[in-house]
Amino acid sequence: RAYVADPKPLYLFNLSRCHERNGDLPKAVGYVERYADEEPDAGKRATGRQALAQYRERLAKEGAYVVVNALPPGAAVLLEGGARSRSGTAPLSRWLEAGEWELSVTAEGRTPHKAALQVKAGETLKLDVRLKESDDDAPKNE
Repeated sequence: RAYVADPKPLYLFNLSRCHERNGDLPKAVGYVERYADEEPDAGKRATGRQALAQYRERLAKEGAYVVVNALPPGAAVLLEGGARSRSGTAPLSRWLEAGEWELSVTAEGRTPHKAALQVKAGETLKLDVRLKESDDDAPKNE
């Protein structure tokens, strides 16, 4: 809100630092990219670019992007890894820490899909999931 009311690039840099400290490096990258683009002072821009390079290096070392496409579009996607979780609707793109994750994709009237994932640092994992129509919704012969 502060940036909307008073669009100073420093707010973007501070937001990037907050997200970095909370472990959300992709958001940190987004804010520091904007900071490096919008900061008029060359020295401060250089500081922003340096932080950007460090965040990107950490992203490559610590985790990976996972892209989940699903039929039907809009299916619910849940990724769980220990105490961590990420969720949304398909198509979904999330940065995940390296390690073991469980994928669950669900949609009304469809059979849920579950799979174990091994996420390796530095890779992009693309998954296409087609949910089958649930037998529970099929007409029953009596």
